[in-house]
Order: sequence, then structure tokens, then C-alpha cells
Amino acid sequence: MFDIFCFGLSLLEMILISSDITGPHTFKQLCKIINKGEKDEILRNIIDEKMRDFITKALEDDPEKRATLEELLQHPFLLKGENDHHEVKLSGELAQLISKYQMARRQQQRTTA
Repeated sequence: MFDIFCFGLSLLEMILISSDITGPHTFKQLCKIINKGEKDEILRNIIDEKMRDFITKALEDDPEKRATLEELLQHPFLLKGENDHHEVKLSGELAQLISKYQMARRQQQRTTA
């Protein structure tokens, strides 16, 4: 099973590092921030509404309400917009990475079973 929550944390980490929104954060520090309930404060700093919604859905605390991989792949953040020709390419590359990750995990599970 693809870990959507960790995926969301990784995206958040990349965004924070690239934009320096709230200073430097390590993955471990982000986990502590999320566990303290400060997630909303960080997410409010993400200006792009689609990106913020995408990450919010990936970081949903309740696993039953958290977006699935299929839902995230259909999210407007990854789909082509009228004036954006790069999002489709990103979506395809992201889907390819996810597929490779899933295949590697299945192979790893078979070898350890």
C-alpha cells in the first residue's frame, strides 16, 4: 500500500525547502510539527490553492478520510490547466514514479515473504 501521508509530508518538505516559507525543516521536524497539530499553520502559508488542497488531502489525520492514490492522481493540482502546459508532464512523471515505487514494494514483499 502506498503511504499517502508520508508522500504528503515529502511534498511539504520539498515545498518548504524550495520556498523557505517557514525556515529550514527536516523530515523529522515536520513529523513533530504535524504531530503537535501545527499542520494548518504551515499549510496556510502555501499560496497556491490547488497545491495546498492536494497536500491537505494527503495529510488528512484520519486514514479513512485521507485521499487515495487514485484520487490524488486525478486532483486538479496534477491535471493540465488552461495556461499550464507543464502540469500534464509532471502528472505523468509522478504517476510513473508511483508505479515504479509500487512495483519495487511488491517485489520486496515477495522476497521477504
